[in-house]
Amino acid sequence: METMAGKIRALLTRLSRDSEIVTAQALAWELGLITREEKLPMYGTLKDMRDRGELIDTGKKGEYRFKPAKKKYLRTVMWRLLRARQIVTVEDLMELAGVSEEYAKEWLRMLTRQDIVKQMKAGVFKLVADPVVEPLNTDRAERLRDLRKRKKAMAALDKASKAIDTAKKALSEDQ
Repeated sequence: METMAGKIRALLTRLSRDSEIVTAQALAWELGLITREEKLPMYGTLKDMRDRGELIDTGKKGEYRFKPAKKKYLRTVMWRLLRARQIVTVEDLMELAGVSEEYAKEWLRMLTRQDIVKQMKAGVFKLVADPVVEPLNTDRAERLRDLRKRKKAMAALDKASKAIDTAKKALSEDQ
């Protein structure tokens, strides 16, 4: 079951293309809310969203512009947890940062390769070097470099293959 805030965010995303003004009345209509009692939870949610900065008042009552909240990057959340706790488990990161087990393990492997954390025992990692700033994920850069090398090699093979075909045609025409 989706929350009222989730329903409203989905509607706002759909209704407010290019920062268009959205009215509370239009939201209520789309949500199928008719009576004042049914609309009260929506009004409370709109107020909370306005207080958080997700909705901007236009100056007219019941009219808003939607400004989606920026997502916190999961790596940043995990980094702050690691710095605060000094010792973390994969399960800690999964529970407190809301990441998958695979993502937490991959992130910790990357930090281990950079000598920022040390694995103490299975699934337990200790911060051994604190560079203060969040370390960059070098895995993605390495994968991109490998991909570029592969693409360059494939292009060279294609070029060589075409040259060989051209040479074969030239030889077969001469005979």
